[in-house]
Amino acid sequence: MSGGNIAYHLRPNKAAERSLFIDLLNRIGRASFNISDYQYVGFGGPFMEDFKAIHAATRISKMVCIERDAVVQARQRFNSPLSCVEFVLRDSSTFIDEFSADVPTVIWLDFTSPGELKQQLDDTCNLVTKLAHGDVFKVTLNASVASLREDFGVRQDELIALRRRVFEERVGVDKPVEIRDSDFKADRFPTLLLKALHLASLRGVNHSNLTVQPLTAFAYSDGTMMLTATGIVLDPEKINITDFPVSSRLCHWPFAKLDWSYPLDIDLPVLSVRERMALESLQPNGTVAQAREKLGALIDQEGITPKSVSSFGKFYRVYPEFVKVST
Repeated sequence: MSGGNIAYHLRPNKAAERSLFIDLLNRIGRASFNISDYQYVGFGGPFMEDFKAIHAATRISKMVCIERDAVVQARQRFNSPLSCVEFVLRDSSTFIDEFSADVPTVIWLDFTSPGELKQQLDDTCNLVTKLAHGDVFKVTLNASVASLREDFGVRQDELIALRRRVFEERVGVDKPVEIRDSDFKADRFPTLLLKALHLASLRGVNHSNLTVQPLTAFAYSDGTMMLTATGIVLDPEKINITDFPVSSRLCHWPFAKLDWSYPLDIDLPVLSVRERMALESLQPNGTVAQAREKLGALIDQEGITPKSVSSFGKFYRVYPEFVKVST
């Protein structure tokens, strides 16, 4: 269900985004809610890296891993680093239908299949209807515009029309009010998808007094463009919604997106240890020009572009450090 047979050492952007998610949970925990008392629900993937990292950083010890593939679940059970994980063999839609947030919950729906977008948005809406004050939800979607229609053998205007048609078929009732032709370019499509996700989450609180407060949104690619967004459900009778960004100090966190107007880009280069250390030595105010002096001709090579060097300067504190382990 997580789509994950690719190891994290080949996915620095996803690993960095996961670290930011953990940072976010700890900030919420310090400000308003006792995150260590929450349960965590997620997909896990075959390697269970998310569960290990979230438990280590937050001390959450009630964890549920949902998976629809029995073969993948067998690997999850073998690779699980913890004894506190409950494994559930079920697809996400069925799990959410049966789900009841009887304890405070953090839940991450890590979707990967672009063709199932309508079901994924409906799952998000259905999930939010089940959540209570203080519950945190995170959704990851495939944001590759090429999944709507590949860019070959078609005029640009025809390509946009084809992509629009497929998107509108897939998005269903969560179609954004305003859609521009430019939204079907690779760098703009994640923003359009984020608007649809926002509408799906709002549907979930439409008939209640609760509200959805956006927290973060990121777009990144480790081979395929992905969108991930995190929100929290709040009860205005229990907390001042307007003051929440201030009381939680999220308004001072540079990675917060408190309106989901667009996602922040994570575009990190794949670096050797020596390359990473060279760029880290320039932080926190390093420039591309300084990086060029350090790395010379390596800049502008595939994977180490000026754009990715700039991204490293923003996210260097969560750049993953991988080491070889002999077992």
